[in-house]
Amino acid sequence: MVLRHPALSIEVRCSLLDNTSPHGSLLLTSLFISADEERRADEMNMREYFELFRYLMEQQRLRQDDIAFVENIAEWCREHDIPERDSEKPMKLVSEDGQGRKMLIKENFPAEIIDERINAVRIRNQVVNAAFSKADMLDTPQRKLAFLFLDEFAYSLPEIDDDLLADNWAFDEMERLGYFKNIAEQ
Repeated sequence: MVLRHPALSIEVRCSLLDNTSPHGSLLLTSLFISADEERRADEMNMREYFELFRYLMEQQRLRQDDIAFVENIAEWCREHDIPERDSEKPMKLVSEDGQGRKMLIKENFPAEIIDERINAVRIRNQVVNAAFSKADMLDTPQRKLAFLFLDEFAYSLPEIDDDLLADNWAFDEMERLGYFKNIAEQ
């Protein structure tokens, strides 16, 4: 018998001891519990990166209380009369009734969504330099998430009105915060 849990596989093996009784007797011969690595590797839980987001919020002069982990950003926005068509959006900075801003972060999503977003940055970056893409420097989950956070934040700035400007601002901000320090030393 195999029982499934979203992050665990549980296998129970039993032997029949007494088949003369109508109810029988079972002996537990082995029990295997293992993490379902394929499922866990594919899903990223953003709460695990809370300290990263807290730091970035602080650097952008936002309150850490204004981080909101939500199941689905598009649904949250619909409930609050905020337009958002991208159902896979990992983060969104929203204004709250003129009382401040809140960074919505999708609590769980496949790692491939992040890779798709970074690949889009790589493609946009080819307009500037076909030989080298700054997106290649986004080589860790922390750097990728920091970039996506800062890229989303960039759209709140009055001088940012397109994707390439937002990307460049996010890369410049990551440089200022020291994210690429060890890359420059290599």
